[in-house]
Amino acid sequence: MSTRRFFTGILRLTIGAGLFYPTLGVTQTLTAERAAESPFAWTIDFDAAKASSLRTGKPVLLVIDAPQQRWDRYIERTVLPDSALAQVVRRFVWVLPDPARSQELGTRFHVAGLPTLLLLGPDEENVHRRTGYLTPKALSDFLREGLRRHELFARGLDWDLPEPRGDRLSAKYDFATLPAPSSEFPQGIAFIGDTLFVKQGPTVFKLDESTGEILGSFPLPGLVTDLASDGEFLYAVDYCWTSGQPIYVVDPEDGEVVRTIVTRANSTRKECAVSGVEILAGRLRVLELTGKIHEVEPESGNIEATLDVEGGLSGLAFDGEDLVSVSAKGIVFLDPASGHLRRMVSTNYQLRSIGFHAGHFFLMEQPLEGFDRNHDRIRISPKVTMLYVGAL
Repeated sequence: MSTRRFFTGILRLTIGAGLFYPTLGVTQTLTAERAAESPFAWTIDFDAAKASSLRTGKPVLLVIDAPQQRWDRYIERTVLPDSALAQVVRRFVWVLPDPARSQELGTRFHVAGLPTLLLLGPDEENVHRRTGYLTPKALSDFLREGLRRHELFARGLDWDLPEPRGDRLSAKYDFATLPAPSSEFPQGIAFIGDTLFVKQGPTVFKLDESTGEILGSFPLPGLVTDLASDGEFLYAVDYCWTSGQPIYVVDPEDGEVVRTIVTRANSTRKECAVSGVEILAGRLRVLELTGKIHEVEPESGNIEATLDVEGGLSGLAFDGEDLVSVSAKGIVFLDPASGHLRRMVSTNYQLRSIGFHAGHFFLMEQPLEGFDRNHDRIRISPKVTMLYVGAL
């Protein structure tokens, strides 16, 4: 497996929470002796945890994690100073299995990222689950929501109904819709002339901007997360540009990579965290999830300037005045000289990709995925993938 650190699934850095969870200086796994000493009644025995749950009525909370991270230590050091949260923690039967059993259980419950917390019913039903490191507040919210769901579960009521979804993207602005070419994850929108290019999954689709009709398609290499255009070529940025992977310059007719742009200064970094690219005044602008926009010279690949912006942004476009990106909260307009937030348009759905052409924004939603009661991955929303088109 690559040593690069990815920001999807196998994360050790949670951007939204701004929290880095380091190794705590111990590499041994949780032992039976150590579990017995814990104020939170940890166990390493999953079967014993289920038996304890049946006996006490407390739900099982299974932690799947890499052994060197020692999440039991993290929870104790984080939670003990907060007596209210400590009381909530004690309402669960916590189990942190040894590495071999963790691998087995991770496969059984379709765990794709570490750490994953799973609140289970007596027949291993998925009552609640979460992947990624949590701040104390986020951990508290997760546990309290888990108790609420478990109470519904114990009463035989639906415990996993999704949050109500608004009937429109924005309460303030109207958007037309076009059918998306695919149901796969959106990863970039760009224009050359009046031809709309949309990347979903590994494929770039050429579309009629008025009807959404598919005019052609081609695959792209790497882990491309966004597209830009200089009017002649497409520029496709790799998710791991931050660790030395290239920006691909692509012929829009057939998808041939005509050259690559490598930023050699990134070759010593390990994290993968790119979420957007745009071209402005002959320079590439590359967006990092960590909250930076780099100005990159397209011939040499050298970084010429860097702006600090808010973290967690995805996609990048230029509307003639502002750099525009999207977040969990809405559409953000940034001063291209300073990176300062000029305004934000709230949206009812989290967006992932953005493009701009002829006075209109083209937007695609971030798919929300989860797990059903049997731990199989499902698409929660949107049920039908669309392109939203409108002026702001």
